[in-house]
Parts: sequence; structure tokens; C-alpha cells
Amino acid sequence: MYDYLGTIQKASQTIHLSPHLVVKEDRIFEGLGTDYISDFLRSEGCDAPEDYIQFCSAVDFAHIEWEVKPDSIRSLGLEASMCTTGRIFIDSIENVFAPGFWLNEIWNEFQHIHQLNVGSRLIPVDYFDPDNSACICYEMKNKKIGPGLFYFDHREGLLPLDISLDAYFEKLLSYRGVYGWQKALLGGNTQYVAQTTSFIKKIFNETISG
Repeated sequence: MYDYLGTIQKASQTIHLSPHLVVKEDRIFEGLGTDYISDFLRSEGCDAPEDYIQFCSAVDFAHIEWEVKPDSIRSLGLEASMCTTGRIFIDSIENVFAPGFWLNEIWNEFQHIHQLNVGSRLIPVDYFDPDNSACICYEMKNKKIGPGLFYFDHREGLLPLDISLDAYFEKLLSYRGVYGWQKALLGGNTQYVAQTTSFIKKIFNETISG
């Protein structure tokens, strides 16, 4: 079983250890266990993949935000880089399934503007860019959460990702939530790949491959 909670905690620990970063927010709450999550989903009449159940069982809520210190922006040559902030945000399952949840209001508006009639609900995993309503999520149709992950923002819409939930969190640990790293998961975004991997090398002296 993948250790979702331990992965987020490890990301937090290494962020705190960097002399180049200022931590603005760091709250992580352990999940309430499989029985609670299974009962909650049952009460919602919802069928969910096992990895989502295990994830919610392990992590109830997490909010980590950081920024690069001004002196480090200059000394590391990051003046022109988009990679000077980072965010990890995991909301509680109760909020995600609440009527009128903000993300689905945005998703419904996107469908209306683009004349879509998908009739689905988005189930966010990591909400990382408030300015663009950007998140990694599942899609739920007819009370069934599909097995695959998606990238969503209010400009590009819903884009499928070829990555498992476990693999997503392994990459999240590597990138520590730096701005733009999820864009690197989308094919053709070479700018994001180059800037985010360069940033991790400068800040943590780590090389990301694959």
C-alpha cells in the first residue's frame, strides 16, 4: 500500500530544510481510516477506485505553501523564472463532496461556455494554482469515480493524464509542489519541464529524470 501521508510529510520536511525557501503554510492532517472513507462514500452512493479510497483514508487535509527568498532569487539566477513559489493543497473529502463545491461550479461554467454536456463532477486530489482554478482530479459520472487522473484548469478544461495516483505523489515529492510542474506532465510543455527540473537542481541539488 502506498504511503500517501508519509510522502507529503517528507516533502514538507525537505522544504523546511532548504535555506532558500520560506514556508508560508504547512498543515497536514492524517486521514480517518478506510472504514470511515468507505462509509462516507457509501452514504453518498458513490463507487470509487481503490487508490482514491486509500488516499483519502491516509490524508484528511494538507496545505503547504512556500516561496523562494528574494536573496536566493538573485543568487540562483531565478529572476526570469516562473519557479519561485510552490503549493500543495488537499481538501477533505467532506468538502469535496459538498453541494455547490467551488470546483464544480467552475467546471459547470466551463461546460456551458464551450457548449459541452458532460454531466460529470470533478473530484480534486491536489489543487495547486488558485489563479487558474488548476488541479489534478478524478472525474465522476453517474456516482462512479473513474480510474484515471486528469489535469483541469478554467482555460484548458479537462485533460487526461497517463499517470497513476501513486506515481503522481512520487513526482509531487520530487518537485515539492513548485509552480508549473504539473504542466510538465502534459505532452509538449517543454518550457515547464526545463524550468521546473532546473529549479529542483538549484534548490535541492537533485536531478529529476523521466
